[in-house]
Amino acid sequence: YNGFGPDFYMWEILVKRLDVFIVYLVTFTDIFAETKAKLIVYMVLAASFLAIHLAAEPFDDRQNRLLDRMEMMGLQTRFFSIFI
Repeated sequence: YNGFGPDFYMWEILVKRLDVFIVYLVTFTDIFAETKAKLIVYMVLAASFLAIHLAAEPFDDRQNRLLDRMEMMGLQTRFFSIFI
């Protein structure tokens, strides 16, 4: 896929879809019934996927790692909007 590093061509399917699936699972089921528990799980998920992204940096290095930086900023925004 265009934009991903050679070892990360399945990143969008594996990691991002897993993230969306877990968020849907927490949101639309009664695994965590209380709102506070759901918010804590959302924050842990956001921090986890931010850490995974920072460790892997799956996008290629064109344009001074622009795609990695944009994804990192989006994940940071997600984390801090839940944290605050």
